[in-house]
Amino acid sequence: YDENNILERINSQKALALKAELMENAVTLLKDEKKNIPIRQTKDINTATLSINTDEITIFQRRIDDYTKARHYHLQPGQLNEKKTSLINTFKQFDRVIISIHSEIGTRFAFKELPTDVINFLKEIEKMTEVIIVFFGNPYFTDRLENFPAVLLAYDDEEIMQDITAQCLFGANPIKGKMPVNASSTFSLGLVNERASLGRLGFGVPERAGVDSRKLLGIDSILSVMVQTGATPGGQLVVAKNGKIIINKPFGRLTPLGAVSYTHLMSN
Repeated sequence: YDENNILERINSQKALALKAELMENAVTLLKDEKKNIPIRQTKDINTATLSINTDEITIFQRRIDDYTKARHYHLQPGQLNEKKTSLINTFKQFDRVIISIHSEIGTRFAFKELPTDVINFLKEIEKMTEVIIVFFGNPYFTDRLENFPAVLLAYDDEEIMQDITAQCLFGANPIKGKMPVNASSTFSLGLVNERASLGRLGFGVPERAGVDSRKLLGIDSILSVMVQTGATPGGQLVVAKNGKIIINKPFGRLTPLGAVSYTHLMSN
């Protein structure tokens, strides 16, 4: 067999589209007492995000930026004693805190269970403001989250899953996953809380919208000619189909002598 051909097929845009679809169908809403998911209000509400077990801004947090204005924070469990007071005082200023827990990510520490001090820290935040917890990892570990009002489960910490989950959280995709295991009496096998899409635009590779990526390769050359001939100094190209933004890229410059514009375009 041709090993190179197999790798090419596994990593093809069509394969990535299928993978994203499977991940989208898996996202599971475990709890939503106040019916806050999917998030409807994106304006005039102070939002913060906190990623736990990471040391940099995550793909999940970056995708949230396409739907609402948010301030982002991250925390390693070992830093909790050092940062706890500061973070608590910070989160008092926000109306909503979206907390993502990354239980297994690369070479970072993998939770065998959610640490008690982390759970107590989350409870303190929940007393002050609206909290939504998004858990990336083993569904068995969600047993310690059953007393929180809003819990969304993703099963993997891959970048695609983080991206898809953020889109589900903000209503670009429906939520229809079913709990595959018994984690606790509350989070039991077969638990399902379906949510319809709010009709917001999502993001994905062209194949998610039934478009062959190869047919879009000529667009770059057209844009290059436009800039070279002075038809335009530059701009932002956005292509959407079937509810998905499949191209979102800057080209050229903001002005003939200006800097490249790397702005995101997203409607509420």
